[in-house]
Amino acid sequence: MSKDHVRVGIITEPITSGHLGYWFNSLAGCQGIEQVAVADQSGQAFGEARTSLGRFAADLVTFQDYREMLKDFRPELVLVSLEAHHAPEAIRAVLESGVHVLSEKPACVRAEDFEKLVHLAESREQYLMLAFACRLLPTVTKARELMGSGFLGKCYGADLFTMGDQTRRQDPEYQQSWYGFRDQAGGGHLIWLGIHLLDLIQFITGIRLEQVCGFTHRLADSPMETEDAAAVAMRFENGCMATLHSGYYLQHYYQS
Repeated sequence: MSKDHVRVGIITEPITSGHLGYWFNSLAGCQGIEQVAVADQSGQAFGEARTSLGRFAADLVTFQDYREMLKDFRPELVLVSLEAHHAPEAIRAVLESGVHVLSEKPACVRAEDFEKLVHLAESREQYLMLAFACRLLPTVTKARELMGSGFLGKCYGADLFTMGDQTRRQDPEYQQSWYGFRDQAGGGHLIWLGIHLLDLIQFITGIRLEQVCGFTHRLADSPMETEDAAAVAMRFENGCMATLHSGYYLQHYYQS
């Protein structure tokens, strides 16, 4: 981006999009932003945006159609925070309008749908980014530093664990939301929380995954289609082996 200050657009759904409040609060503290616009078909996100966007609230521009936002507001960067099965269509529209994208994850139901968007972004020399905020944790920063300096030597193996609480999956409202249906969410704990560790092990070591296999299962008595447990085995391009255990097991909300 050539400008010192960029115009940021947000495409969202107020009730079920992940981390929307966090997005607004984070943008409020960002430097280098000129103005913010929010596109929400229902209009329900506008009130929270005005409350949480700080100095950008006074000049907030709102749209019910994100295509109108792209045409009239002309952002340089768009944040997409939608249900997974709605995200690819919006991301494609943003990229085709010549705008960079930062998307909530998961941003698709099928990997091949997102792969097409990656190729589109590359062909247009545009950024298509996923939100992996755990990279900013001080422990992760230090671990990456130690690996990069050679202090820990060569990475031969890694064991990854991430546990969340089971209580959310007992909530009838949560069960009926998009999180519970495979054709809307793509998956459960693995694609929502376990994916952070799949990203972090590559970020910390600087080594890319080469081969993956695994299992998913629903352990708890719940009508949800998406898994609450996953076990993954991985091989990296340098021969390093790793395992991931990912599941909603804990008793009290909200734990991770």
